[in-house]
Amino acid sequence: MTNPGLISAVEADLTERLTAVARAFVADLDTSRSLVEDGGADVLQKMRERQEAGGALQAAVDTITNVSGVPVDVAHRVAAELVNRGILREDSVPARCEEPRPQPVPALSPALRGAVVVPLPRGVAPAAPPTVAMHRVEGMEPTVRPDAVKESPVDETELKAAASAAAVTVAAELQLRHEGRLEVSAIVADGERVTVVIRAFSLEDWEYWLTAIQASINVPTRTVGNAQTAGGCIEGVDVHLVAHDVPHLLKRQFDSAGDPVYMWGRIYDLTRGQVDATGRTWLYLGHREASGMPLLVLRGSDRPAHSLGAIVMANGPLTPAPAVSAAVAGETGGAR
Repeated sequence: MTNPGLISAVEADLTERLTAVARAFVADLDTSRSLVEDGGADVLQKMRERQEAGGALQAAVDTITNVSGVPVDVAHRVAAELVNRGILREDSVPARCEEPRPQPVPALSPALRGAVVVPLPRGVAPAAPPTVAMHRVEGMEPTVRPDAVKESPVDETELKAAASAAAVTVAAELQLRHEGRLEVSAIVADGERVTVVIRAFSLEDWEYWLTAIQASINVPTRTVGNAQTAGGCIEGVDVHLVAHDVPHLLKRQFDSAGDPVYMWGRIYDLTRGQVDATGRTWLYLGHREASGMPLLVLRGSDRPAHSLGAIVMANGPLTPAPAVSAAVAGETGGAR
């Protein structure tokens, strides 16, 4: 059994022997700025509570134990005695360093989810986006480049094929409608148009086909050799009429007329009344415009005279009325 008196003597001796070591240790702590102002009587208790944080008391206890080899309990009592003597101070225990708490991560917007965010170093400002200087040029208007305009390509071959097919259709319709006409020599599709060839027995045949090809009233006609030509249009297809012997027939009628006027492929004999499409008869009383255009009046009416061209365009073509003598015509004019 250990003698208590002997342990007390050993403790006293160790206290004296370790004072110098403790003073040197405290001086080292002071140099490292681990020591501050003095504390109270509960320093030992506070120091023991901070042993896990690695305070100066624990460091003193560890030093005493390593140097003298005494038990830990004895080393604690020695360290407490050093505190009582003022060698160790209350705040010689370094304050516990709080572990940094993780900062909450700001919630990312849906558009930024999954993006890698690279924080910039402190003091480094983000680069400003480059600016583009805009200059107005007076007198300049924006234009569209030709290659920027997208247009569907036109297939010329397909267009020609469609036009040729339409011409074939029109030619077939003319053949069916006018089947049995003796003056017809040919009705054929000629590429994108239709050609009608006739040999007229009279001017009635010529005028019949002018109507059949839907030629306009004021259609221009041409004399080519022994044929008279004219053009019409049916369902968007050009129709070319070639009428043989018509020039001869026109000349013969012109020579036989009392007062002939040739107009748009037809001859009008002014000595005869002219009947329009509404059945009204127009008479020539010998008056003309300055240009030479004949002026006609409506039979039985006191309305002013109209030019032959205007009457033909409004209600033509005109057909000759039965012959009226000059005396009758004069009486009609006087009745007005």
